[in-house]
Amino acid sequence: MTKPGIIKWITGLIIFRLVFLFLLVGIAAYVLLLNPEAGFLTGFAYTVIDRIATDDTYSNPEYMLGSIMGYYSIMLMPIVLQYVFLILRKGVWFWIAITFDILVMFGTGGLPFISFIILGLSLSKDARKYLSRRPVVN
Repeated sequence: MTKPGIIKWITGLIIFRLVFLFLLVGIAAYVLLLNPEAGFLTGFAYTVIDRIATDDTYSNPEYMLGSIMGYYSIMLMPIVLQYVFLILRKGVWFWIAITFDILVMFGTGGLPFISFIILGLSLSKDARKYLSRRPVVN
């Protein structure tokens, strides 16, 4: 059986979130360790750094980078779980991972727009049929 189009959209959104999260941490690492004067990446990274910033942000950039990586690795866990459970076709566990992701996003002060979109897409008839344990016969 081929994957329904809705599952490809869900997979694409999950991969988009993974790539965006890695780029976010990578840009913050670049700005923290090399400390450029000005530019787009600097302005972008300052918002990430200021979210977790302490008084000694640039006196100990390795500590700050570790804090940022730890903060965003908490957000990374449910995204990876969503992808794994989607690939393994474990419907209930996939929805539990989405719920966990929504709770983590609210807990860290974010708004889980993409998580709500993924949840809405995964509740469609094709996605539920794909994620069910019963084999689908066309």
